[in-house]
Amino acid sequence: MSLGGPASVLFCAKTFGLCDDPPVREWSDMPLPPPSLSHLLTTNLTLQKEQPSLRSPPAHPRLPPRSPSPTTSSNTKREPLQVIHISDLHIDREYTIGADAKCARNLCCRLNQPSDLFNKTQIPAGPYGHHNCDSPESLYISMLRALRNHAPNASFAMHTGDMVDHAVWTSVRKEVEDGIQQGHSQYHTYSDVPLYGVIGNHDVAPTNSFPRNTTITTLSSQWDIELFSDTWARWIGNEGTQALQETSGCYSRVHPGTNLKIISLNTGFWYKANFWLYDSDDFQPDPNGILAWLIGELQDAENRGQKAWIIGHLSPGKADCLHEPSRYINQILRRYKHTIAAMFYGHTHRSEWEIVYDDPQHPTAENAVGIIYIGPAVTPESGNPAFRVYDVDPETYQVLDFHEIIANLSSPTFQIHPEWFEYYSARATYGKMLEENGVERFLDQPSSSPLDGSFWHKVTEILEDSYPEFEKFFHRLTRGAEQPSDWKPCYSGECRKKWVHNLRSSQSEYNEYPNQVGLHIDTIDNDNSSFPSSSLNHSSDPSHRSKRNPFNLLPDEEDGEHVCGDLASLYRHAKNHLPGLKTKKLLVPDKLKQEIRSNLRQP
Repeated sequence: MSLGGPASVLFCAKTFGLCDDPPVREWSDMPLPPPSLSHLLTTNLTLQKEQPSLRSPPAHPRLPPRSPSPTTSSNTKREPLQVIHISDLHIDREYTIGADAKCARNLCCRLNQPSDLFNKTQIPAGPYGHHNCDSPESLYISMLRALRNHAPNASFAMHTGDMVDHAVWTSVRKEVEDGIQQGHSQYHTYSDVPLYGVIGNHDVAPTNSFPRNTTITTLSSQWDIELFSDTWARWIGNEGTQALQETSGCYSRVHPGTNLKIISLNTGFWYKANFWLYDSDDFQPDPNGILAWLIGELQDAENRGQKAWIIGHLSPGKADCLHEPSRYINQILRRYKHTIAAMFYGHTHRSEWEIVYDDPQHPTAENAVGIIYIGPAVTPESGNPAFRVYDVDPETYQVLDFHEIIANLSSPTFQIHPEWFEYYSARATYGKMLEENGVERFLDQPSSSPLDGSFWHKVTEILEDSYPEFEKFFHRLTRGAEQPSDWKPCYSGECRKKWVHNLRSSQSEYNEYPNQVGLHIDTIDNDNSSFPSSSLNHSSDPSHRSKRNPFNLLPDEEDGEHVCGDLASLYRHAKNHLPGLKTKKLLVPDKLKQEIRSNLRQP
């Protein structure tokens, strides 16, 4: 890295939020083959058959009378596949019942030091967890038992990363190894459903640390990849474990008995908090050849007439994803849009989605070509613990419905025996929304009609125009968790507009949330950095200084941007050590601006 070079500008933008992102460089020699002639002919025939269902309705249509529901012969219709989606478990093996759930440290509900035994406890940690803390082992086992009740016929399960707790910079290799081994061992004990996993940014020590092959360092993440290779071997087979070790934590697997290829990506190589990505000014569009490998896997699936699912931790549309790899990934997704049936990610801890478009700057229902499902978290610090069960078409492998299963933290019996129940069905909830708002009779359509990108775009059109519908969606982000006293609802039209834009953005350079001013080193809830908490570091309560309130999921409209640490000191540091860099205009209160100016005048 050189001062003023591309890497330092990017580091300044993503770590301090003080610079504009450098322009995205084109990957001119991307090994992306054109579609084959036979595939184009097949695709065009399919599109001609599907075209009527893709047309957007008029702005205010007059719906025709309800027609009888179509019937399908039982001997020709196959039952949908059941697939489980688990994400962001963050199991804290040091969780201690009775420890203080209100603390000023990175993780509460644990005895961080011996003196904690003698300190007055403000909020004792219960047996099954608290919203200030990560998941106790008991909550994880409770969830595993619930899988049998809510997905008795599951074909397989996906875990989209972050099994390990939020210890962040205090995490060490031994604790990460133990957490990964114990977590998977317990899964195998309580479930015989095959599990396809991904590596999350917390599933390595140091946290977020994945050096590129070109990096000169003695620190390697290969031990972590080999650990996952051993742990996942029973589910991904010899070819999968070999690919995992050779492709920096990525693998593929055709699920037995299906025509579905599951492709698992290590998204740590485009995560902004992986500081190894700033070690060189050299243009490296594809660290460790992961994207070239992905293209090869998708091309192989296309050649074989297979469908593909992509699973990962950090989705490409989030502000945490660097702009260049996000653009390259989207180019790949658009090229293989007829092969990729769906994508599944985690990281944000929220129940949401991202839509992939042929033209990302002009999103419409007609040019929506893919859908990314972002699963809710199990860890209670982001809302009610949750997992999903998808109903999947056994031929097209598109999602027909998903069922959000939650345990209510506020229930009087939660600390005795968490009850897991269905919070909502996506098809019933959002299909009804389309119908009640006069868009289409979606619930009259065959149950085989998918919840594809076009469907979800129509949902965003309603969220954009209807505050009551948006408010319901907003509560689903945290799975209906009881809101704390300092919670700020997303009332303003601007806030709602940005949220809708985020749902339509699978390419991070078009995400409307700018880099946040402050020191962006992973905290307990930095995974939600696209939508910073308004209470962060503005509270006089010490327990709020190290953690973000997970329920404040909107940009700070009164107090300026996300400010973490001493902003004036950061500016002074940037001025002294990053000369010549263009910095953004501050969006902060006048009082804080005066403090910054005062500090900058100091020698």
